[in-house]
Amino acid sequence: MIGAIKKFVEGFMARRALTSPKGTLVAILLWGILLSGTSRKAAAAPTSSAPLTQDPVLLMAMFSGLTLCLVLWMLWDRMRVKRRLDEAEKQNALQALSLKSRRGVSLVWDEQGHLTSFTEVKRWFGVTDENAGLDCLRSETVGLSDQQYDALMGHITRLLDYGESFRKLLYLAATKRHIVVKGETLTVGAALEGSIVWFRDATLEENIANQKEKETKRIRSRLAFLESTSDLVRFPMWMRDPDLNLSWVNAAYVDAVDGETVDQVIAEGLELATSSIGKTVRDIAMISRDVNKNYNEKHFVVIRGERRAVDIHNIPVRREGRLMGSLGYALDITELEKAKGELIHHTESHSETLNKLSTAVAIFTSGKRLEYYNSAFSRLWQLPENLLFSHPHHGEVLEAMRDARRLPEQANFPAWKAAQMEAYTQLLEPVEEMWHLPDNTSLRVVTQPHPLGGLLIFYEDVTDHFALERSYNTLFAVQRESLNNLHEGVAVFGVDGCLQLYNQAFADIWKLPRKLLDDNPHTMDVMDACARNFGNTPQIDELNNLIVGGEVKKEISSGQIRRRDSSVLDYSAVPLPDGAMLTTFIDVSDSIAIETALRERNQALEETDKIKTDFLAHMSYELRTPLNSIIGFSELLGKEYQGPLNDVQHEYMNNILSASGQLLELINDILDLSVIEAGGLTLDVGEFTLPSVMDQIVGQMQERIKAKDIEMVVDCEGDLKPVWGDAKRIHHVIYNLLSNAVKFTPSLGTVTVKVEQMDENYRIMVRDTGVGIKPDEVNKIFEKFYTGSNVPNEQGAGLGLSLVKSFVELHGGTVGVESSLNVGTTITLELPRRIGMTAQVSLVGE
Repeated sequence: MIGAIKKFVEGFMARRALTSPKGTLVAILLWGILLSGTSRKAAAAPTSSAPLTQDPVLLMAMFSGLTLCLVLWMLWDRMRVKRRLDEAEKQNALQALSLKSRRGVSLVWDEQGHLTSFTEVKRWFGVTDENAGLDCLRSETVGLSDQQYDALMGHITRLLDYGESFRKLLYLAATKRHIVVKGETLTVGAALEGSIVWFRDATLEENIANQKEKETKRIRSRLAFLESTSDLVRFPMWMRDPDLNLSWVNAAYVDAVDGETVDQVIAEGLELATSSIGKTVRDIAMISRDVNKNYNEKHFVVIRGERRAVDIHNIPVRREGRLMGSLGYALDITELEKAKGELIHHTESHSETLNKLSTAVAIFTSGKRLEYYNSAFSRLWQLPENLLFSHPHHGEVLEAMRDARRLPEQANFPAWKAAQMEAYTQLLEPVEEMWHLPDNTSLRVVTQPHPLGGLLIFYEDVTDHFALERSYNTLFAVQRESLNNLHEGVAVFGVDGCLQLYNQAFADIWKLPRKLLDDNPHTMDVMDACARNFGNTPQIDELNNLIVGGEVKKEISSGQIRRRDSSVLDYSAVPLPDGAMLTTFIDVSDSIAIETALRERNQALEETDKIKTDFLAHMSYELRTPLNSIIGFSELLGKEYQGPLNDVQHEYMNNILSASGQLLELINDILDLSVIEAGGLTLDVGEFTLPSVMDQIVGQMQERIKAKDIEMVVDCEGDLKPVWGDAKRIHHVIYNLLSNAVKFTPSLGTVTVKVEQMDENYRIMVRDTGVGIKPDEVNKIFEKFYTGSNVPNEQGAGLGLSLVKSFVELHGGTVGVESSLNVGTTITLELPRRIGMTAQVSLVGE
């Protein structure tokens, strides 16, 4: 018996002791009972040889202790189970709250596939029939379509048969609800306990999701629009993440860094520019992030192979205090920099131009401080340069001017100064005023608002202008008085044809009333009044057209007007620079009468002179015929063809021949002069040499030279070029000059002849040591029949030099005279070497 209990206890311990503490304690208790039975059996046996562990008392004590431990453990286990039950109830409550919060219901199938709950589902769907099955879900109340119901039942079947979970969103058109149906298996540990299908109302979530989807689409559309717009912007733009890495760039940025695509630029982190000290655009963004405000710098970058100046901006972007990243953009300011440079150059040029003006210029800012002044301002006011450089207040400038006595004297200077300061707030248009300084300087001061605020003031020294104006007024008054006292009538007609100015002589000449002239009448009215008084003539009409003819006439015109009272007026019309016409009239009736008388007398004199010339020419021809007979018969008698003559007779014959030769020369000279005055003398032009002419003349003069014992010096080179002219007239010219020189040179005197050859001319100079010519008579020796006051009457007729000048001028030459009384005379001829074939033909033709 005891052996069987022992085996049971050992088996129980082997099966349960290892699974729970409670089984272990029960096994120990059974083992104690078994030991106590064994101990009672041993008590009947002899005790001498029993071991100590078989002591009954000891065993009971052990059994009691185990029993107490079992009771304590059972109390502890009860408390533990209660705690687990409370925790399970809490979990159940939480699960119930969770299910309730899901706003849904569920269908549960056990492990045999039996539906265990459906009432709550029907109530949730609004089905009132308690006996309805699952097919009530496609009723009009629920609103599932046949297609939706069939698909749902297919999912539930696969869930029950194969444990295939599913999740499906259904729209109930009847109730306009969105529901989520979710099916899954229920397992406890590894054992399948059943399946569950959840029904949850997702209308609110779907509405929210739809709204979010719409908002997302709107945001994406706006983002796409912004990205497209940014790609159209011509300046680079970019965005960085909080770590300052590039997260987005526009097309202009890709083009600026020579990139291929946006993704490639972002992936490689291509920065726009690096400054000369190594600072990149990323570093600029870091500075902007650290200072938490917009930060910009100017850089020079190479874009598409061209160096451009750009202004790089970085703006940190924060939201609710958290850094979201940064936005950057680069503005091309190349043209702006060029414009600034041009503006600086223009400003400097403007300043340089103002410095060259004689008008003083000062610019005061809106703060009433001197911003700019030119050199004329400094010279005019003579203020200290250190004051002007310090940009003084306008009031300080006025005070300094007053201290230097460079302002007009004012009875109440503070009030005047305050009035000057009011221009900053009240002046809308330029204001001009005159300042008369204590040193008699007059200034024209123009104050006007400056376009950038403040005042622009011009100080023009008009002292000379006033002096000039006074002089002009005085001169105008003098001219007016002079015009009024002229004998000439003066009238000025303006561009509009109206009378602007006239003098009293004009009114008197035409007998016009001053009332008419003072009303500035038109030219036609004035000319009509003149025609009424003195008759209309073509000259008046011409004068009228000349004045009102506009721009047709620009040159000075003049003429005469003969009026019906037999008076004659000389008029002239002079166009003035301003387009007006100045007309003058002078009564020349007396002058015309005198001129007529003079013309008649002159005509009579001309006729008398013609008669004289004709008489001389006729007389010369008539006298030369008997004279030639006298000379011829005298020569026959002198050669003793009719018989011998004594010495006295020979002397008489020589005297007759000498007087006849002189008379013939005189007649020939008179005849030549007559022909010259009549314009009928011609030159027989040909080629000859001057040395041959000189030899002939000297040969003819030998007897006269020897008779007066005069030294003749001839300076004429033999290699002179031939001369083209009238050899006979040149011979006559030189012969007359030598004849005069011998005639007026005393015995033992000297006569010199010098011939010089030049490029195209030749010069003949005759010098003597004779009586000379008085200085006041030098210009008269070439006049006809002039012999000089220091020459005896029997010494020539005064025709030789007159012929010399005529012959030389006919050859195109000139005659020059130098003479000193009782010293001698030098006559110089300048003649062309060739007078030309044309001259020969014309002269010979005459």
